[in-house]
Amino acid sequence: LDLEPEDAEALQRLARAYEASGSVAELVDVLERRIEAATSPDDRRALRWKLAALHRESRGDRDAEVDVLRASL
Repeated sequence: LDLEPEDAEALQRLARAYEASGSVAELVDVLERRIEAATSPDDRRALRWKLAALHRESRGDRDAEVDVLRASL
């Protein structure tokens, strides 16, 4: 990822690994990178919804959830 920071497949695999291991902070970082790298508005929207849910459910951070949802509008 250092060489190809926008490698969608690598980011997706990394997100799955962090999700499986419960590494929430790292998963947040990867989801943010996936949002930046996404080429489709639908993909960006879906990733933002997932990120918002992660902030709410795993971190209890309602402010971050709202910020992410606002960005999807």
